[in-house]
Amino acid sequence: MVQVALDPEIESKEIRSQLAEYNIQESSQASWILTRSKEDNLTVVDVDGRRLEIDFDRQVADYKRTHRGSGEPLAKALGFKKDVRNVVDLTAGLGIDAVFLAQIGFRVTSLERNPLLIFLLHAAQKKTQRPEIKNIKWIYSDAKSFLQNYQLPARTSCYFDPMYPEKKKAALPRQEMVVFRQMVGADVDARDTLRVALEKEFTRTVVKRPLKGEVLVDKPNFQLTSKLIRYDVYLPHMSQEVME
Repeated sequence: MVQVALDPEIESKEIRSQLAEYNIQESSQASWILTRSKEDNLTVVDVDGRRLEIDFDRQVADYKRTHRGSGEPLAKALGFKKDVRNVVDLTAGLGIDAVFLAQIGFRVTSLERNPLLIFLLHAAQKKTQRPEIKNIKWIYSDAKSFLQNYQLPARTSCYFDPMYPEKKKAALPRQEMVVFRQMVGADVDARDTLRVALEKEFTRTVVKRPLKGEVLVDKPNFQLTSKLIRYDVYLPHMSQEVME
């Protein structure tokens, strides 16, 4: 069970009730402290004072990216031009890709298995006034468990962005990413998760990878690339769809 210490200034029955919903236990000995930022966002602080908060309205670089609509590589990979509008995002993380997909025009269901992250995502969603984010369905669940019971609607694609391995030589990441990596750890079950997703036979299953990263499982039907990343696209076994 994940534990968190509460800043005395935000202690309340409401906060404790919300934490209980996600099986987050309050403990003064926890490695994480839950507090509020000066912008009144719920914020997680680690033992070294690094902070992680989610603000869909203020963090413009992450949550208000300009885009080319259906011309975006990710939109193409997921099949926007093929009339796909439903996307299941298996790894919400900080919600950056889910928000981006919602901006483009997808209806997004986004899963997160880390209780602190889903807690922060829901808190930020309640605060925002942006309708496209209000419509995102964030679900607290392990991807494999969710998929086993998921009734697949027509024209639904799957998006999977497992944690990249850390580079040995890289610029120092910003403090939010340090806390994020500490919080979620490595996606050691990424291959198993992808295999379960492929069994569901989504319209398309798209895996985000580093440009020169290894393929997680079988060879994809096709790939779309940008300067730094690659999208591996898997089609259902019986699909006659023309690539892209």
